[in-house]
Amino acid sequence: LQDLWGTRARELSDRVKRAPDLAGMVRQLENEVGAHTEGRDALDALMGRAFDLIDEGLSPEMPLVPCLLNRLNMSERTLRRRFEDAFGYGPKTLDRILRFHRFRRLQRRHSDGSTALLAIEAGYADQAHLIRETRRLTGVTPSALA
Repeated sequence: LQDLWGTRARELSDRVKRAPDLAGMVRQLENEVGAHTEGRDALDALMGRAFDLIDEGLSPEMPLVPCLLNRLNMSERTLRRRFEDAFGYGPKTLDRILRFHRFRRLQRRHSDGSTALLAIEAGYADQAHLIRETRRLTGVTPSALA
């Protein structure tokens, strides 16, 4: 959960540890997961905007974090903290995940297309970059994933 929820997971862990029995632990987990999923629409509006900017695919000429700082008008420390709270990880990790999703969408649409060209179109530097990132995120190569 810490990978997904960040600091919220540590707080939940502390509350679960204080539960008197297994039933109390399960109840605490159910309440927290239920509250967390109900609040999905309450995502920080600026982080929702950041998600949309990254999902659209930012210009490769401008690095991600400086671009978001400029577009969202906040300090780097605030950006990282709010990303951690909203997504459970930093902006660069979200960028990697969304770039991978763009590649997968392109791959499904153009199943007979060149992997190298699809990688470039998705925002990777080259096919080797795609392969490394796919292995890091999924544990397998793009061809094995397909």
